[in-house]
Amino acid sequence: MNDLLKLSALVAIYSVCAQGASADPALRIDAGVSQSRLSGGLQDWRETFVAISRPFKDGWATALKVEEQERFGKHDLYSELRIDRTLPHGSFYLAAGGATEADFRPEFGLKVGGAMDLAARADVTRLTLDADASRFASGDIYALKIGLDHLFTAEGLRGGLQAVAVGERGGPALMGFVLRADIPLAPQIHARIAYVEAPETTEGIVTRVQGWTAGVRFDASDTLLFRLDLTREDRGPYDREEVSAGAAYRF
Repeated sequence: MNDLLKLSALVAIYSVCAQGASADPALRIDAGVSQSRLSGGLQDWRETFVAISRPFKDGWATALKVEEQERFGKHDLYSELRIDRTLPHGSFYLAAGGATEADFRPEFGLKVGGAMDLAARADVTRLTLDADASRFASGDIYALKIGLDHLFTAEGLRGGLQAVAVGERGGPALMGFVLRADIPLAPQIHARIAYVEAPETTEGIVTRVQGWTAGVRFDASDTLLFRLDLTREDRGPYDREEVSAGAAYRF
């Protein structure tokens, strides 16, 4: 309950500050919940998040995201502040966050990345780069992701490939990849699928993960959307099945 109160307070403070920051309000609020079932009789995972974002003048934008997660009976509250900048032929971002008394989330994390258009027309073929450094209770972990994605049709069919490298400080890096596709099913409905065979660090250790995600997004209006995602993973010692739902509202 205390973590939920902290989450609500952080989002409320950010909302009040952002509301008066521009003459053209364009706040967006995202919220979501997920539940994972693990094999071997292990305890379920649960996650709740709230995020609020806002664009400003000259291509700048900021976002605050707060996540409450439960894994193996332990709870962490992770907060992250992100700054984005859109450029004529790309974009970049910087994000920093952390969790107090963290059990499995980073005590502190720093992320930087961006995208660059490779075609004359914007947002058709993009090169992406994401890097992050995180300090966990178990040690420091670094990650680098390089990707390429392409818009295949005017209706919005997009596909992408991302190479992933993750390693602990002083240790070897593990390599992997992610394949993604965004498929338009109707003017207001898009399907998303992804196949993952890559290392990750969500539990404070580097873990090899193989799995897939399938989801659908419904744009109910210009300001409201809903999503539903299903995930299936082989994480070595156990398997994970997740159901995730969320919504976003812009005003």
